[in-house]
Amino acid sequence: MYMIYLSIGTNLGNKKANIDYAVQLLKSLGTVEAISDYWSSDPWGFDSENGFINIAIAMASDKEPLEFLRLTKEIEIEMGRTKKSTDGYSDRIIDIDIIDYNGKIINEKELVLPHPHLAERKFVLFPLQEIAPEWKHPITGIRIEEIIENCKDSGNCTKGH
Repeated sequence: MYMIYLSIGTNLGNKKANIDYAVQLLKSLGTVEAISDYWSSDPWGFDSENGFINIAIAMASDKEPLEFLRLTKEIEIEMGRTKKSTDGYSDRIIDIDIIDYNGKIINEKELVLPHPHLAERKFVLFPLQEIAPEWKHPITGIRIEEIIENCKDSGNCTKGH
């Protein structure tokens, strides 16, 4: 079994319902071990009037990383994510990102692990720290606490909604 950390976000529609439905669908891929609180954040990398809700989850799965990625993309499409919202940053009904996959280091066209932008995004780091306070970056070995201290993300990110 692999331990997988995911970041899930949405800024359209009933945001909590979107997150909760994504988690329910992800349960078909393995066992959800931990779920963070909801975190509210500003859009990152684009302008929008719609704020985001984000969570992190830890789950165990026997799926291989590329298969798991394919299945998460199927969940996004099932939930209504469109091609437009997969090219660059834009409003989205759901976004499921693999942050860490059992500490694996992968650098392929379809999948880069650990997630290449995780250290730049408070909306990923804060929920991840909540469910995995001892987590360390698989490449650098730096603890999440120190990654957060060095994060230059100036956007708003607060617990709760």
